Amino acid sequence: MKKILVVGDFIKGSGLTNYLLNIYSSLPKDEFLISCVSYSGQHNIDTVLEEKKWEKFEVTPITQDIIKHFKDWNNFFKLHGNDFDEIHFNYSAPWNFIAILLAKLKSKAKIIVQSHNNYYSKQPKGLQKKVLAVLNVTGRTVIGRCSDIRLAVSEDSAQWMFGKRNVQILKNGINLKDFEYQPGPREELRKSIGINKEKKIIGFVGTLEKRKNPYFAIECLKKLNKEYILLMFGQGVLKKDLEKKIMDEGLEHRIKLMGVVDNLNEWYSVFDLFLFPSLTEGFGFALLEAQANGLKCFSSTSIPKEAKITNDVTSLNLSEINKWIDEIEKTSINDRERRSKQNCRIIEKKGFSIENTSKQFKRILLGDLS
Repeated sequence: MKKILVVGDFIKGSGLTNYLLNIYSSLPKDEFLISCVSYSGQHNIDTVLEEKKWEKFEVTPITQDIIKHFKDWNNFFKLHGNDFDEIHFNYSAPWNFIAILLAKLKSKAKIIVQSHNNYYSKQPKGLQKKVLAVLNVTGRTVIGRCSDIRLAVSEDSAQWMFGKRNVQILKNGINLKDFEYQPGPREELRKSIGINKEKKIIGFVGTLEKRKNPYFAIECLKKLNKEYILLMFGQGVLKKDLEKKIMDEGLEHRIKLMGVVDNLNEWYSVFDLFLFPSLTEGFGFALLEAQANGLKCFSSTSIPKEAKITNDVTSLNLSEINKWIDEIEKTSINDRERRSKQNCRIIEKKGFSIENTSKQFKRILLGDLS
């Protein structure tokens, strides 16, 4: 049995967390023993991990205390350096390389590093940006030398983390059955929030932080007539600012912050249209889910091409908001169920099902790179 240590954020509602839960839960339990290290400092999916019988370790978040973060990793490898066959690091930028270096120096495990973004998770400015740029150069070199396997969710994220080194693209597979259009939940959930059939609901799914661009979604809603409603799913540092803006603009009856829910897959069927205006994305997990649901999607041009799998995605420049409005207003939302079934077939054929991702990932863990 292979013992795998998975390093990630492990936060409820996180795209990375959902990705890791999906691919590792699909592996045979009699072949792989999973443990994990969380670098987020949060505990809102601990129950899920306990149910899966995944042992969880923690390190202090690097943004909270950089010295303690490094000390935690050093102590961890002193105690557990030889406990694992493989260590799978999941990061967003190459500057965060110290734990990878320590793993190389203090363990005998095979080291897998996977890139999940094509830019910083939180956008730096001024001196901080300059310092991180220098660290990124160092980080790419260290990661290149210390990692045995390099993975990325898109070509853009591969270039960002590893430069021109040899990288395998591991597709962001989803459980297609979970995200097929469902007319039953559509009607029930609309009633639960008091929205009638005449209203057109725009969906937004993502962490409430700058790179997901939630303010742009609000600006779009302001320019649309009152038949449109915006539902925003996610949590994050911008929540209070967004609540204030919605109140100040008098939009509380047209915009609802829904937080993180356990049945997000059902809420996609409630939407009529989907906005994905991110400034940066390693892939675009929510955009894939929306396409599987048969939604007409409007995304920024910064989204990697790999995530725009079907003809239901329209890419638009963020500097031209009026074009977004024009495209939204002229889009037909009919024939949803047929589009969902057709899109699921396309997505599966192109290899973005969880079954395909899990098979590919299992081969990687077992050393079968053919």
